[in-house]
Amino acid sequence: MVTFIGIVGAADRQVPPTIGIEPGTNAPIYHWPDPFGFFIAVEFKPGMSHRPVGKVVFSSPDVLADFQIKSDMDLGTPTLDVCDTGPPGSPKSGGVPADTMPGFGGSDFAVHAINDLSCRFDVRQTSSEACTHNAQGQGQFKMLGASTIQFCGAVDSLIAFPAHARTRITVRARDDVRQPGPEQSMIVEIE
Repeated sequence: MVTFIGIVGAADRQVPPTIGIEPGTNAPIYHWPDPFGFFIAVEFKPGMSHRPVGKVVFSSPDVLADFQIKSDMDLGTPTLDVCDTGPPGSPKSGGVPADTMPGFGGSDFAVHAINDLSCRFDVRQTSSEACTHNAQGQGQFKMLGASTIQFCGAVDSLIAFPAHARTRITVRARDDVRQPGPEQSMIVEIE
């Protein structure tokens, strides 16, 4: 189950939702001045099965990983390659295509788009490794005591968010026996 979804600024501090919560969805809305230069942090805890949250962010372009994340808008300049995270300008670099289909998967294109974004995240298995920090500047899960794992991904120029737009990011995770948990979304609004 998702315990936290949000953005983290360059100083590794969580940015509060500056607009509020989207009515009817419980999705926090974050306002950010630039299309890149921040992190997305997502925390989970075991769900009803009490099984541990799976840790795989990428295994194959054609198979969904444990951590699944998608965007309803193109991020950067999308390519058909999956996990093309090379240096900007290299032949092996590109953005992530939008996935506007309901749910996760359903077509090869949707699976590739989800995997293309999830592979850009790191697993933080302990609170001290978190990309969110406490007031003393030490790594700490945002939902300390509830979260058991965090996934953190840098939003760089390759996957820049569209300017003057609202982008819905939706996530879910599977447990260690591949049973998916519920989805949670957030909205990122770029000036």
